[in-house]
Amino acid sequence: MAEVKKPLKVEQWLKELKHSPKTKSNIKGLLHRIFEYAMKWEILETQRNPMQLVEIKGVTKRVRKKVVLTVEQYQALLAELPDHIQVMVMIAMCLGLRISEIRALQWQDFDLKGRTLTLTRSIVGRYVWNGGKTGASEDEVFLDSKLVSVLEDWRKRCVETPEAWLFANADTKRPVHGDAIQKDYLRPAGEKIGLQGVGWHSFRHTYRTLIDDIGTPLGVQQRLMRHADIKTTMNTYGSAFEKTKRRANSRVADLVLPPAIKRQLKDRAKEVSLKNLRPKTATIQ
Repeated sequence: MAEVKKPLKVEQWLKELKHSPKTKSNIKGLLHRIFEYAMKWEILETQRNPMQLVEIKGVTKRVRKKVVLTVEQYQALLAELPDHIQVMVMIAMCLGLRISEIRALQWQDFDLKGRTLTLTRSIVGRYVWNGGKTGASEDEVFLDSKLVSVLEDWRKRCVETPEAWLFANADTKRPVHGDAIQKDYLRPAGEKIGLQGVGWHSFRHTYRTLIDDIGTPLGVQQRLMRHADIKTTMNTYGSAFEKTKRRANSRVADLVLPPAIKRQLKDRAKEVSLKNLRPKTATIQ
């Protein structure tokens, strides 16, 4: 800990790592949080967080141009992916979640009847963090009925684990690795349909573009994206926007979920309607 407390040592160590500036920044952010908790739990004296003095060259520069998909490109990409990754991508596209949040999802986080998801944790590398990337990340997310249908179907087929992870490796029973999926599946699938650089954050960028295109108010957009840097005027929206947030997520889901899911929902609705029309048989005493 003594060495880690020296910002220059940490800066030199990060400089020697063969990772992108973004990854180095994530590592720095992780160390920053460790120091914050150490001071909170009185393991260290309350002081200025030494990670604030660590500088990472090139971190403010965008390494790659952000990729935003059209609905047609997204559906073409989806068709190239294995089943479990399709479900992960549908969640990313319909809700704008980060891959660290998707990896950390457990079934206890969902209220499928109430059509809500409560985000309480994230996974960075091998570490599970209780709490999101920022305070604003820990929020209630509203689910469209079509996405609920996808989740209910996935619950019957997913790998069962003691922690009830949504997406776990069949052998280790631990959450799948987002970076490996991006490298081995998302990038090749994107290249197959003529897109370079498709990654997990592409779906978050696309979600942001879609909620803007369908006319979602800016304040609600920031709530849906769960950004920490909400302006003072945006804070007045609060939880009163539940209906607006539900409507925005429903419109995005309607755009991006495959037609087969929509047909399945219609068929189910017809079955329920027919059952309700059948006369009830009186019990013979």
